Amino acid sequence: MLASRASSILKSLVPQFIAAFEESHLEALKGWRGDLTSFRDAPLYIDGVFDTSIILPHKRSDLPISPRSSLARKILDIVDSLTQNRDYFFIATLLSESINRTKRSYSEVIAAIQELREDEILVSIDIELLEKQRQVTQQEIAQIQQRVSQITFLNPEEKAKLVQDLSQMRPNEREATLSSMVMMGQLKGATAKAVGQQEEVSVQGKVSVDTSSITTKKAAQKAIKEMDKDARKCLKNYQYQDAVSYYEAAEIIANEWGLKKEAQEIIHKKIEANKKEIQYKQAVAESDAKSAEKQGNMQVAIQKYKEAADYSSSLFKLGMTSEDKKMREYLKQAERLKRQSPGS
Repeated sequence: MLASRASSILKSLVPQFIAAFEESHLEALKGWRGDLTSFRDAPLYIDGVFDTSIILPHKRSDLPISPRSSLARKILDIVDSLTQNRDYFFIATLLSESINRTKRSYSEVIAAIQELREDEILVSIDIELLEKQRQVTQQEIAQIQQRVSQITFLNPEEKAKLVQDLSQMRPNEREATLSSMVMMGQLKGATAKAVGQQEEVSVQGKVSVDTSSITTKKAAQKAIKEMDKDARKCLKNYQYQDAVSYYEAAEIIANEWGLKKEAQEIIHKKIEANKKEIQYKQAVAESDAKSAEKQGNMQVAIQKYKEAADYSSSLFKLGMTSEDKKMREYLKQAERLKRQSPGS
């Protein structure tokens, strides 16, 4: 996953997560020195924005809720077959099996699975509940104490507390925390050397910001206003990616000068720019679908309706709940044309 490029949707969600996380952990972040135990609730915020729980094991809920669509009911039957030998399954397996058994498209199946998740008919399971808990050995505690003793910026009381916290973690969490603390020590040394150096920050697209030329908060606010103005011009000309680049540059300046209000506004505008780009592509796909249908080119029309449905799905993930209905309508149109096509 880390070796591949992030999608525009993922990029647009990152500022949303940062804003929510910083707001809820403001005090912990102010005095943070690399101890990850302050952020144990981070997975809740990550899942809230990125829907990461979709990769977790899932099970069928015990609640007596009936699926809304016929496809969702078929998929629920497949869930029952997947859980005959164990109590849980993975969405990736369910997706593959559902496509094979129902012969429906990826978009249709993922929409039905999402329906089951939203209605809490399918619920995720905390992976820790599936792992066997074991006691930390004395040898492991000694190793933890040895590594913690090498962290120079903690006092003895803080080191003792850290050892206690680390001994209660799973091995991967423990290693991540220790690595973070060591890195924090290295950063403290490197930060002093970096002070005063001029740095030019480049962002996605054609925008480059020489932050060293901005010497006052007033100058920073002026630069942000200019970039906002340029971004709005780009939006009028349907140059959505360029608009996002200007917003990213403005966001860098706002964060460097502690302009929290401006930063929040920029993040909101950047997300809106991403939404506009997707809506534009969706409108083009819908128009192409209708034109192809009038010309009798059913295969192209079906493909374009499905593309429009995919764009609706992306917009839905960005918080536009009304897109759920539009997505189903696009898929319905695609299915209608599929039934009308010769040989179907």
